[in-house]
Amino acid sequence: MTRVERWRQIIRSGSSTTFLAEDETANGRLLGFPSTGPGRDDPEPDLPTLELMALYVRADVYGTGVGYRLMRAAIDEAAAYLWVLDGNARAIAFYERQGFRFDGQSKVEAVGLERRMMRSAS
Repeated sequence: MTRVERWRQIIRSGSSTTFLAEDETANGRLLGFPSTGPGRDDPEPDLPTLELMALYVRADVYGTGVGYRLMRAAIDEAAAYLWVLDGNARAIAFYERQGFRFDGQSKVEAVGLERRMMRSAS
């Protein structure tokens, strides 16, 4: 299954909420999107029930505030957790600025080692 087909399946299932940022001056070109939903991890003490499942922004709009606005639209200041690819320094720094911290959990996925970050409600 291609990545596009997988996202179509996720959106159709209604198991998550996904927002889109489009550039209206460029025929609706997709700039980025977040996807959130009930946490997929087994419940743990102190683990938020909301998961930021994805936050993607086109590289050519890094630093413009698109990612920040998408995150605010998706989860605002809510307690949440996410998984980030180990070594993705740009994403890790962004999430840390949003109050996320590593909680010591990790898992190996097809794309590599992912580490869990979480934040408490503000």
